Amino acid sequence: MKLDSDLSIRNAELFYSSCESEYAKGGDVSIDASDVDRIDTTILQIITALKMRLEFEDLHLNITEPSAEFIHSAELLGLASILELTVSSSS
Repeated sequence: MKLDSDLSIRNAELFYSSCESEYAKGGDVSIDASDVDRIDTTILQIITALKMRLEFEDLHLNITEPSAEFIHSAELLGLASILELTVSSSS
């Protein structure tokens, strides 16, 4: 699943539906976060919930090529380690 560049509460319902569709397939889920320029708390919470649901069923969420903004936003919310993101070296 490729993430859009601007992810906010305005498109949270559509994003949640996409996550549900991926989850329903019954396997590991990969998210390409390379194009993310803006992501808010709501979307990161949905991603975190998806990861937890998958782990409960011994499945995995793989976040590939997270953008600097994706990592920075996750760090600010204390979710970088939960989402298994590499901590950015820039400030």
